[in-house]
Amino acid sequence: MLSRARFAPTGRAGHNASTHARSPTIGRRRASLRAFNRQQKGDPRKGAALMRAAAWADMPPQRLALGGDATDGIRRKVAQVTQNLSPWKSLPRDTEIEAEAAV
Repeated sequence: MLSRARFAPTGRAGHNASTHARSPTIGRRRASLRAFNRQQKGDPRKGAALMRAAAWADMPPQRLALGGDATDGIRRKVAQVTQNLSPWKSLPRDTEIEAEAAV
């Protein structure tokens, strides 16, 4: 049995007077959330099992990616940061204090 996360309830939670002033943007956002609700690729039970395993691991991960899309996104970000640092590789090290010469 496939289980989907339900994160966009259909009730009126979150509605108040200030909501109406921003209703065009809020309305679009809520509509997109309703359309995405229960369409996620991830299985909540599998995600919970992975979180439990990570919590009890001898060396738990510092960041736990749930799903291929999360893993791919993290790898893309790491590649971008690495690419950004590469041209400046030696320059940050040039700011270190040099050891004083022995007297």
